[in-house]
Amino acid sequence: MRIIRITLVLVVFTCLVSTVFGQRYSLYNSQTFPDVIENPTRPYFYDTCKSWATTLIFPQVGFDVAVLGDINKLIVGAVFSDTLRSNTIRNSKRTGNIIYSNFNLNLFSLKLLLNPKRQSEFLLNFGVRFESRINVKNDVLNLFLFGSGDYAGQTLNGALNMKTYARAYSEFNVGYRTNLNEWLSGGISLKYINGIVDQSINISDSYVEIEDKGRYIATGIKGSLNTSFDYDSETIGDDIYRNFINNKNSGFGVSFGADMKITESLSLTTNIKDMGLIFWNDESVTYTLDKETVYRGANAFSGPEVRDSIYTNLSNYSVDNREGKYHTNLNTRVDLQLQKHFGNRLSGTFIFAKPFFYPEADFAVLSDLRLTRKWHLLSNLVYNTSNYFALGGHLQFKGRWLEYYFGSEQLGNMIFHAQGLSQDVANQVVPVGFDYHVGIALKFGRCRNKPVTNQTLKDSDGDGVYDGLDKCPNTPGSIDRGGCPYQDTDGDGIIDFVDDCEKIPGVVEFGGCPIPDMDKDGVLDDVDDCPQIAGPKENKGCPIEDTDKDGIKDTEDKCPRLAGPISNNGCPYEDSDNDGVTDDKDKCPNVVGPQSNNGCPEEPKTADLSKEEKKAVDEAFENLVFKTGGTTIDPYSIPSLVKLANVLSNRPEIMLIVEGYTDNVGSAAGNKRLSQRRADAVKKFFVEKGINPERLTAVGYGEEKPIADNGTAFGRSVNRRVEFKLIQ
Repeated sequence: MRIIRITLVLVVFTCLVSTVFGQRYSLYNSQTFPDVIENPTRPYFYDTCKSWATTLIFPQVGFDVAVLGDINKLIVGAVFSDTLRSNTIRNSKRTGNIIYSNFNLNLFSLKLLLNPKRQSEFLLNFGVRFESRINVKNDVLNLFLFGSGDYAGQTLNGALNMKTYARAYSEFNVGYRTNLNEWLSGGISLKYINGIVDQSINISDSYVEIEDKGRYIATGIKGSLNTSFDYDSETIGDDIYRNFINNKNSGFGVSFGADMKITESLSLTTNIKDMGLIFWNDESVTYTLDKETVYRGANAFSGPEVRDSIYTNLSNYSVDNREGKYHTNLNTRVDLQLQKHFGNRLSGTFIFAKPFFYPEADFAVLSDLRLTRKWHLLSNLVYNTSNYFALGGHLQFKGRWLEYYFGSEQLGNMIFHAQGLSQDVANQVVPVGFDYHVGIALKFGRCRNKPVTNQTLKDSDGDGVYDGLDKCPNTPGSIDRGGCPYQDTDGDGIIDFVDDCEKIPGVVEFGGCPIPDMDKDGVLDDVDDCPQIAGPKENKGCPIEDTDKDGIKDTEDKCPRLAGPISNNGCPYEDSDNDGVTDDKDKCPNVVGPQSNNGCPEEPKTADLSKEEKKAVDEAFENLVFKTGGTTIDPYSIPSLVKLANVLSNRPEIMLIVEGYTDNVGSAAGNKRLSQRRADAVKKFFVEKGINPERLTAVGYGEEKPIADNGTAFGRSVNRRVEFKLIQ
C-alpha cells in the first residue's frame, strides 16, 4: 500500500520539520476586496448619489500561514538557535498542534450597483483556492523525536487521532445583497465548484501502548484515508489535469447573512460562510484503516528506530480500499460582527469566528482609520483559542477611478522572525506565521446632478420650522427645540422633560419610573402579597413553607411532615431487610448484613496457608494451560495440580473455589460456557485425586471481571485465566 506509506510519512514529516501553510476562519482585512467577495451582507457602494456604479477587481491575492500549538516552539527553536531545544515540548504532553494554509487567487471579480436607494448590489467572481489543515498531538512529537522512554508503562489513548486534509479547487461565485428596510439588510452568494485535487486523513480512534519494560509498543488505528487520485498511477499529473479540465469533480456552496442597524453608528452582522460540499469522481479511492500492530524488541526506546519501524509498517493499518465517489465539506464557518463608527474618520469592528467542524475559534478586533481623503490604515488584532495571536495592518487607497490595497494580518510575527534571523532570540517563543494580501480594482460610476433649490422657505417635515432654521428638517418637531422632537430616551412614551427615570422604561403612575420590587423576588409590589419578603410568583410573592424543616418546600416535598433528603424527594429512606442499614447505603437491600460490610453478608474467611502451601497455589495458577479452544488440561500443568491436591489432602478443613475467566472475544454466553467447562475440568481432576467433591466449587464467569485491557492483545491474554481461592 504505497499510498498509505507515502501519505502518512509526508503528513508526519511536514508536521515535525516544516512551517507549512496556515489558515484562519475569517478574512479580517475588513473593507478590502476579500471582504467584498466573502461577506454577503456588507455593502460596497456607500455613495448613494451614483445612479450606476461598477468595480472590476483584477486580481486579488491572499496567502496565509499559521502554526498553532506547541509545535511553533519547536520550529522557532530550530530556526533561531544553534541546537534544537528539545525540552520545549517534552513537558507539554497531549497538547494539540495545528498547521493551516489558505491561498486565494481571485482572477476576476465584478461588483455592480443595481439600486442606489436600497444599496442593492450584484457580485460575479471567479477564483482558485488551496486549503490545507494538519494536526498532531505533542505525544506523537515526543515519541518520534525523543523515543518512548518518557511514556514507559503508559497507554496514550487518542494520541494518533487527526483530521487532516489538503484540497485545491476553483469556484464561480454569484452574489446579491440589499437593504430590506431602514434597519435590516441581507445578502446571499452561491458558488459552483470544480475540484482539482483532494487528500484527507480522518483517524477517529487510536492508541499507543508502551510496555513498562521496553519489550513492545502496540498501536491501533481506526479511520479512513480519501484521495482523489491514485498514487500508484504512472501519470498522476496528467490524471489531475484531465479531471480538472473535464470538470469531473463538482460541488456547490452557499454563504448568507444579515446586518441589523442598532443605532446610526452601531450595527450587528451575522454570517454563515462556505456551507457546501465537493463531490469527487468515481476514480477516487477510499482506504479503510482499522488495525492493531505490535512493534517488539529493543528498538522500543529509540526515537529514530521507532520512526523507521512505524514507517515500514504503515501499510498494516489498511484493511481494504474502495474505488468510487466520496464527498468532502467546505470549511464552513459562522461569524458575528459588531461594528461601531466613531465619526467619519474611524470605525472599529469586533468579530467572533467559529468553524463548524473544528473546535478552535477566533476573536478579532479591527479598526479602519481614514488618514487622508483617499488613504486608509486598516489594523487587526486576532486571538485563536489554540493560543495563537496575530497583529497586522493594511494600507488602502480609494481614488475616483482606482482602488488598491496591500498588507499583512500577521505583520507582528513577521517582524519578530525577521529580527530573529540576525539575533539570538531562542528564548523568546511567539506563534509561527506570516501572510500577505494585495489587490487592485478599476471603478466606474456617475453621480446625478444635484438640483439647486431655495431651502430657506421650504418646510420638508411640516412642523412650522423652515428647513434653513430646522435642526431636524426631515423629522417633525417643536419650535422651542429648533424643529427637533422631544426625546424619549427609554421609549416608554413619556418624554424626557417630565420623565423622572428618562433612561429606564416606566409607567405614568410612578413618574416614568418602573414599578418597584422591594424584596427583589421578581414580583412587582403592585401584585405582591408579601412585598417585603421574597417569594415565588406562583405563590403571589410570598415564601412557601417547609413543615418538616428538611430544606425542601412543601410544594415539592412528597413527605411534607416527615424529614427526608432531597435525593428521595423529601421522604426518609426505607430499610427493606431490617438490618439497620437504609436502602440508599445498603449494597444488598434484600439480604441482611452488618453495617461494617455495607449491609451485605460477610464473605468466607480466606484460609491461612504456609509459605510452601502458597507456593503450590501460585504454581498451579501460573502453569495451568488448556489445549487451544478446548477444556482438556495440558499435561504440562499436571505436576503443579498434583501439588495443590496434596495440600488439600493434608488440610481437610480447607474448601477450594475454582473460578474460570475468558477475554471478550466471541459471544458473552459462549465465553461463560467455556469458562464453566474449564472450571469443571479442574474440579474433576481434584475429585479423581481423592478430594471430597463437597469441598470443591467450580464457577465460570466468562468475560466478567477482567484484570487487564481487552483492547490490547497483551491484555486479552492476561484475562484468559483460572483462579484458585482457598477458604475455611
